[in-house]
Amino acid sequence: MPQAKSKRSELPPVNRSPGPHHTRARVLLLGGAALAASLVAVGVTAPGRSAIAASHRFLEFYSGVFSLVALSLTVLIGLAATDRVVLGIRHRVLLQAVHRSTATTALPFLVIHVATKVLEGHAHSLDAVLPFMASHRRVYIGLGTLASYLLILAAWTGVARGRFADSAHPGRWRALHVTAYACWLVALVHGLEAGRSAKTWVLVSYAACLILAWLAVLVRLHVTLSRRLRVAKARTSGTIQTVDAGQPALVAEPLPSTMDYGDPGPLDATYSGRSFGQTASTRDLGAPAQLN
Repeated sequence: MPQAKSKRSELPPVNRSPGPHHTRARVLLLGGAALAASLVAVGVTAPGRSAIAASHRFLEFYSGVFSLVALSLTVLIGLAATDRVVLGIRHRVLLQAVHRSTATTALPFLVIHVATKVLEGHAHSLDAVLPFMASHRRVYIGLGTLASYLLILAAWTGVARGRFADSAHPGRWRALHVTAYACWLVALVHGLEAGRSAKTWVLVSYAACLILAWLAVLVRLHVTLSRRLRVAKARTSGTIQTVDAGQPALVAEPLPSTMDYGDPGPLDATYSGRSFGQTASTRDLGAPAQLN
């Protein structure tokens, strides 16, 4: 018995402190409770009610605009991040991070936009789910519903990009993610025609975004097609040759420079039947020597 007690006393004490996950959950719970209590306390006072009403009006008026602006930035930055002519790898990675951030910003403002329109009675709750069922401006409000679905689809493909890369058909990701362009165009039409009349500076900003997007698309298509044509030309011309397995690769020795033979004169400027300005092939150098 004394030996058993001594063994128990030698055991290290058990650490019963909460882990990082429990601490984080506790902090989030306390923060949420404090926020809810603050909103209740603000709501029972006259200045608090005025602030809440002003915030509601502001979000009802501008949440759709913020969502559309974030979506426009997402499309433009996403196009810029594909550039391989001017931008380096580090710049492209940075732009991709900004691209994901703006896309993430567009989603909560979309939710706020739909919720405020339903609470104000400008749309029915079914209009957020079923397109082209609104009682007024049916087509343009329905386009907004379609744009919401397309935005959710594009955001999901961005989150699940790694799964598509590991699959047998990675090209499906591009086919699905390209719906972001359709989402943006449909959202532009919805923003211009579904609500209040747009001002001149809004129309000018929309036109500028469209012009920049189309220019970026044209540049991207030009670079992609040029790269494919160069690869196809290199394959058909025989510039790219494969080395059979089991055969050693032939390495041509470098040609003698002009320092070894002197500077060629205007009439005597040939070497092995070729001018010095041209590169001799392995046929001119003969067969490679046998390796010992």
